[in-house]
Amino acid sequence: IRSDCAAYYTQEFTDLCMAMGIYHQKGTPYIHSSSSIVERAFRTIESMVSKFLNDTDTPIHLKEWDAILEYCCYNYNTTPHDTGEFSPFHIFFGSQPNLVTDIKLVMPCSIDKNVELDELLYRVQCAYSESFNNMVNKRLSVKHTYPPHETQRYEKGDLILVKRVNPKNKFEFLYNGPYFVVSSDEYRVCYKKKPNSRGRPYVAHKSMVKSFSPSDNTSSNEHPRNGEDSGEQTSEE
Repeated sequence: IRSDCAAYYTQEFTDLCMAMGIYHQKGTPYIHSSSSIVERAFRTIESMVSKFLNDTDTPIHLKEWDAILEYCCYNYNTTPHDTGEFSPFHIFFGSQPNLVTDIKLVMPCSIDKNVELDELLYRVQCAYSESFNNMVNKRLSVKHTYPPHETQRYEKGDLILVKRVNPKNKFEFLYNGPYFVVSSDEYRVCYKKKPNSRGRPYVAHKSMVKSFSPSDNTSSNEHPRNGEDSGEQTSEE
């Protein structure tokens, strides 16, 4: 499960994931691309809600977004996706949902619960495996068409600027810094205000960082404040 760093993910939720063998990964704060799959799903649902609200055929009692949201989510969960070629409902439950009309058309009969459970688990595993293979094949075909973007490499001691998330106005300089790089990987950069300062470093996504140049007109070398920086703020002694 991948989610944002919301405060409502408490220790109880972490313990539940550990007990059920679920790997819970959190995205980088203020970086939408770190949860791109979730953001893409939200964008689809937002488009569906907008379409229903602006449709003249939509009943009056469904003209509020919270009234139509349940129907849009049901539509999204039961529609096969282009990438996996299965609907989320099918992958989770092993079959498409049964409507009221479907239940009325089915003749009642006796079933063996053990056999039915085994068949259900088998259908779920088949749907998951086939959907996973379809997604892998789609990703491989995309990689051949569009070469991966090479991110900037930062070495220890490099000077960087970190983008401010909420500047006071659009004419204000958008970056804070310069800061000293402590370490970096493919996605993140760890940095400090001073190279030898104590305490844990700040962390920022590479999309929010750029190399410092003497021509950059920045007057702020302060630590990022809440709401101004993409980095995960930690205590600095």
